[in-house]
Amino acid sequence: MLSEELKLDRCYITYYRPDDDLAEFPYQVGNDRVPPLPATVRLSDFPDAYERVRHATFVLNDDLERQGLSESEAENSRALGMRAMLASTARQGAGHPLSSLVAVSARPRRWTPGEVELVENVAERTWAAIERAKAQADLRASDARFRAVANLVPDLLWESRPDGFTTWLNQRWLDYTGQTFEQATGWGWTDAIHEADRDGSARRYRKAVESGRPLRQEHRIRRHDGEYRWFVIHTVPVRGEAGEVLRVYGAATDIHDLREQAAMLETRVTERTRRLTELNAELMARTRALEGFSHLTRDLGLDTDRVTLIRRAQELVMGLLPEGFAAYYEPDGDVWRLHSQVGDTRHPALQTLMDAGLPLNSPSFIHPFRSGRAEYQAAYVPGTDTDADLAEHVHSTAALPVRLGGAPLGLFAVVQFEDRLWSPADRALLETVVQHLNLALDRAEAVRRLGEEREALRAFAGFTELAARTSDVQLLAQQATDVLTQVLGADVAVYFEREGEVWKGRASAGAATPAMEQRIREGVPAGATSFMMPAARREPMFFNHWQAGQNGLSDLDAVQALAAFPLFPQDHPVGVLTAVKLRSPIWRERERAIFQAVGEALRLTLERTAQVQQIDRQRGRLADLNAELGTLITRTAHQLDAPARQLEDLLSPGRIDDPGALDGLSSLDPLALQDEVKRLRAVAQDLRELSVLEVQPLASDLLALGELVSEVREQVRVPGREVTWFIEPLPIVRGDRALLKQALDVLMSFTLSATRGARFVTVSSREAEGEVRLVIEDDGVGLSGEEAATLFDLAVRTDQEVPLIEGGGLIQVRRILARHGGWAWAEAQRTGGRVVLAFPQEAAAGELDALLLGDGPRP
Repeated sequence: MLSEELKLDRCYITYYRPDDDLAEFPYQVGNDRVPPLPATVRLSDFPDAYERVRHATFVLNDDLERQGLSESEAENSRALGMRAMLASTARQGAGHPLSSLVAVSARPRRWTPGEVELVENVAERTWAAIERAKAQADLRASDARFRAVANLVPDLLWESRPDGFTTWLNQRWLDYTGQTFEQATGWGWTDAIHEADRDGSARRYRKAVESGRPLRQEHRIRRHDGEYRWFVIHTVPVRGEAGEVLRVYGAATDIHDLREQAAMLETRVTERTRRLTELNAELMARTRALEGFSHLTRDLGLDTDRVTLIRRAQELVMGLLPEGFAAYYEPDGDVWRLHSQVGDTRHPALQTLMDAGLPLNSPSFIHPFRSGRAEYQAAYVPGTDTDADLAEHVHSTAALPVRLGGAPLGLFAVVQFEDRLWSPADRALLETVVQHLNLALDRAEAVRRLGEEREALRAFAGFTELAARTSDVQLLAQQATDVLTQVLGADVAVYFEREGEVWKGRASAGAATPAMEQRIREGVPAGATSFMMPAARREPMFFNHWQAGQNGLSDLDAVQALAAFPLFPQDHPVGVLTAVKLRSPIWRERERAIFQAVGEALRLTLERTAQVQQIDRQRGRLADLNAELGTLITRTAHQLDAPARQLEDLLSPGRIDDPGALDGLSSLDPLALQDEVKRLRAVAQDLRELSVLEVQPLASDLLALGELVSEVREQVRVPGREVTWFIEPLPIVRGDRALLKQALDVLMSFTLSATRGARFVTVSSREAEGEVRLVIEDDGVGLSGEEAATLFDLAVRTDQEVPLIEGGGLIQVRRILARHGGWAWAEAQRTGGRVVLAFPQEAAAGELDALLLGDGPRP
């Protein structure tokens, strides 16, 4: 339009870029008289023109009036077809041209003021239009970029007017909520807000946009599937140059997962904080307990009394807990026995019940004791363990098992008169105290046991020293009762022996009451439990809280505790060593150890006495054998000396034959000499048999005598005479089967010999003097005292009036028994014979015999 109005040959717009030494020509129109300008020229080629255009509208009227242009610059202009030029410059800041509108004529021309003014006005408007169009284009491009970016981000974005009316929302909002654009604009977006959050969020949003202040809030936005998720909302106003609010932009960021994680983290932090608080309280409680118990263990370092340790632990606990009481129980039969208590129960009847003993099956006691775990009751139910009216004031309880050497010992109970939740700190306190109490009890127990062992050793040494001087059972029993009263500290000690249906006192020591003295003299019934049970079990027993009535001994109600040690001395009635306490119902470990040591020493002494007596018997029997051998030698020498001299003289070389040379041997008549020769032959036979026995190895097996006797019975035959046997149950002994069978064969040959004429044989056994004795009796010819005494000798003496007995040579029977540690002898009777074979008594054989021995005689 300008070109047509001013008849221009070319009109163009120039942009100046002085930093790059360039001038750009983005827009130009014209004809061929002025050729099109290149896209850019160098500003340095037109320095004068650029300098002129920087300060004012540059007017070149004609080709001859180019003032201010150098010749070269004028030549450059003419080369571009320019003869007249008018340039109106739009400046950016003082002296900084930004662009210009240039009018060019191919002919020389003088520009009128009107034309100059017109170009300047067009230039100004053009610049404004260009900038406006450019701004709008930039705005459209920016809006497009913004919307593209807004749809890429995961946040929900929107734009509102200053009154809060929403004019735009990004695609993320529409996709997430499922709303259409029309549904969401305006105030429709609030429909997607959770009902509980909607009014408050809308109110705060309206207030923020009206005040032009930024806003941050959190609320839940409904997803297209109906699920609500938490979002954090940020809004910020955009202001104009005057500070007025032009638009409000908002963004909603999904924080649902973060919020849940934060909630979980907060829960964890809260829980951890709570736990740390509890642990801190628990640590402080344990520290207080340790400090208290360190004083306790230091104070009781030399104390080994269990009850004292427990009481100090109770005092420590009750000093750290509110008002209540602590009690320690141990199971005793069918009740829980109270051993220590700190604090008042506030109910006399409850105290009486506790002193008497609570039932063993009380739930609050038996459960923690059996499980080995502490049990806490924050709200105790009256009537659980006792009558409800006795425990109405009890609100909470704790029961902790106490151990000794890892085994349950008792129960540490704490009762509170107010409701108590038993916090971790409380539990830590109680469990720490009980744990260290267990350690203290173990230490005290170890010290106690060491002391008890020393006491027991001293008692044992003292008693064995006394026992070494005598083997009399009564004297030993008296010494044992003296030791018990002196070392053990028992009030009374008594040694009883079984006599029929009573236990009679044989020795006693201590300060017995008149009733006890009378009972010792009269005897205790055999069925009394405290005597019958130890004797039946063959082991010592201790009776705490001894009940006289339960033993049928109501006259001994002064006795509170009794200990009994059964004894079974050989060749003596069964005995029981007892100790009695009149002032305490409990046998402590030290007292038990000493009592058992004394009882064991007495038992060993009695066994030693029996062994000494048995050795004495064996020595006596050996002496008899030696005497018999000496008698044989003397007798033989005496009987053969005179005949030997006579024969020597008679057979001496050179001696004159003298018919009267044997006159001096009148006592050796032919019959006497024949009898003596017979005796010598018997001696020789016995000696040969004994020599065989002495070199034969001796086996040591457990043998049933009943089977051996039956076997011999089957092999023995008596021609022309029927023999009836009665074999009672016989014991088991240790020995050599072959040798014992040989001994029985020889003995039965004698018993059933024709000269004896036996028709009935009885075989039985008995125990006496530490021996098992096999007794064989028959109804044959009786044995005189001399016959019985010499029956098992090497040979019958020549100076006695006893004929030789058929079946003699019984010396080997005695020798076989002697090699087994026993003996054989005969007993004199007017009618019938009785022979005894003695074997050493052995515990293993006796136990096996008790299992296998039959009942009743066997015909």
